[in-house]
Amino acid sequence: MEPFKFKKLEVQDERSWIVRLFASALIRQMLLYCFVGAVIGYILFFFGQDGNTTVYWNDKAAENVFIGLGFGIFLSTSPCARGRCS
Repeated sequence: MEPFKFKKLEVQDERSWIVRLFASALIRQMLLYCFVGAVIGYILFFFGQDGNTTVYWNDKAAENVFIGLGFGIFLSTSPCARGRCS
């Protein structure tokens, strides 16, 4: 009976999970779209308010920013964004 032959296993250090997460193209695209959506939501809030008073932040601004974040997540993770439309 012939003895087993083993190949030498080359073990490489893996990067940290957070580095691998942000290296993913989908995550980078999602973060970019979320940022753009949040900025657009804030711009719509800022220029949509009354001309007599200028408020830089309130509950309505936070609501618009979160809606923009939601649109960013939706646009970046939808099947059509990844080229899987039917």
